[in-house]
Amino acid sequence: MTHKGPSDLCLANLLGQGKRNYFDFVYIDGSHQAPDVLCDAVLGFRLLKAGGVMAFDDYLWSEDLPQGKDPLRCPKPAIDAFVNLNFRKLNVLPAPLYQLYIQKVSD
Repeated sequence: MTHKGPSDLCLANLLGQGKRNYFDFVYIDGSHQAPDVLCDAVLGFRLLKAGGVMAFDDYLWSEDLPQGKDPLRCPKPAIDAFVNLNFRKLNVLPAPLYQLYIQKVSD
C-alpha cells in the first residue's frame, strides 16, 4: 500500500480510516528534521500492531553545517526521545548501523 503526500497527513488519515494497530511493519524515512521524525514515529507507532516492527532509517545521519551539528536537523534526537518515552511498549532490535529497529510489545 503506497500513499503519497506529507507523512503527517497520510499517517493521520490512515488513523482516521480505522487503521490503528493494523500494520505489521512501518518504515520511517522522510524528513530528517527532528520534529518531523518524532511526529512520524508517534503516528506510525499507533498504526503498528503489537508484535509489529518499526524501522527508522538514517539514525546517525547529520547535516554538515558551517556552525556544526544542529540537533533539530538530525533524526537521532527524535528517535531517542521516542524510544525513551515508550520504553515499556517496545523492544529495540538489532539493526544495521544507520538504522534503528523496534518491535511494539503493547499499546
